[in-house]
Amino acid sequence: MVAPQGKRKLEQFLAVLMDEQGGAGLSPRMIRLVGDARVQWAELDRRISAFDAGFVRWVKENQEARRLTTIPGVGVIVASALVAAVGRAESFDRGRDLAAWLARLHQLVLIAAIFAASFERKPLLLLMRAAWKRL
Repeated sequence: MVAPQGKRKLEQFLAVLMDEQGGAGLSPRMIRLVGDARVQWAELDRRISAFDAGFVRWVKENQEARRLTTIPGVGVIVASALVAAVGRAESFDRGRDLAAWLARLHQLVLIAAIFAASFERKPLLLLMRAAWKRL
């Protein structure tokens, strides 16, 4: 059995397979496993939506974050992360200083990923992605 890639396509495929076809071609154990996975997936989607709504509420209440969202390309997640990392940015004399700090942060993540790659023998790109996700 071949399933399509991508969240929406897989979700549609599983809906047809499990709901309309009753799990045709799958063993009873696989039907239970796929059903459990779909329930967990739906719960995870619900939790992610709740977190997203929390970010939106917080940005609406926070003046600095709300101002940041007026910049093209800066959404709720980026604004809340920047305010959490920097605060009111009063420690920076100019916007250039903030940009330099952000560039330095990028360099530190890259250095950490290279250092970890030498010990863990994992591809550098995977380690860089993991490091950015932690930020």
